[in-house]
Amino acid sequence: MVLSPEEITLASTALGGVIGLVGGIGGSYFIEKWKNDRFSKNIAWAFYSEISSICKLIRHRQYVESFREFSISLSKGEELNRKAMKADNEYFNIYKSNANHIGVLLPGLPEKIVSFYTHGTAVLEDIHSLSSGYHDDKSKESMSKYFASISNMFYEILKQGDEIVQAIERKYS
Repeated sequence: MVLSPEEITLASTALGGVIGLVGGIGGSYFIEKWKNDRFSKNIAWAFYSEISSICKLIRHRQYVESFREFSISLSKGEELNRKAMKADNEYFNIYKSNANHIGVLLPGLPEKIVSFYTHGTAVLEDIHSLSSGYHDDKSKESMSKYFASISNMFYEILKQGDEIVQAIERKYS
């Protein structure tokens, strides 16, 4: 079968249109996917930076050990200046700026990150309540348990932070 010049032109035009349509849709899809993947990776590494910094700070300042020692000292009946403890700085800037984008992260990370920051916020609230005098009327035994729970929370924050950092390294490297 031999095609006429008009049929060849028509077939070429139709084929070019199909190729253009597929290329346009496919190209748009891959460009959007690339943008979304890149945004997800940037957000993940921002959280990585903040979370690993918080964990390093907790380790460097030995909060787990210090609050455990405070607990032991109070259980022995020793005095402790609770009002000297302060946590006035803002440590969660990346989270506060990007919490609305957390859903772009790979599965499993959003839940872990929210838990990490919820525990961190709870510890900051506990330390603030100590410095504000909220617990001044509590017994040393009660406060010993309270300090032990703060130590445990710091431990849990470190554990969660390490899991998140490892997950980001594994999923986004």
